[in-house]
Amino acid sequence: MAQEFSEEFSASLKPPSVLQSMRAVGVFSWLIWSETAKKTRHKID
Repeated sequence: MAQEFSEEFSASLKPPSVLQSMRAVGVFSWLIWSETAKKTRHKID
C-alpha cells in the first residue's frame, strides 16, 4: 500500500501530470478522511 502510493506520488511529480498529482492528493486526503471518520464513529459508539 505505502509502496504503491509512493510510486504513484513520485510518478505524479513528473511535469505533465498535474491532474495525476491532484488525483493522488485527493485519494490521500480521502483515505485520511475515511480513517478519521471510522475512528470518530467508534468513539461515538
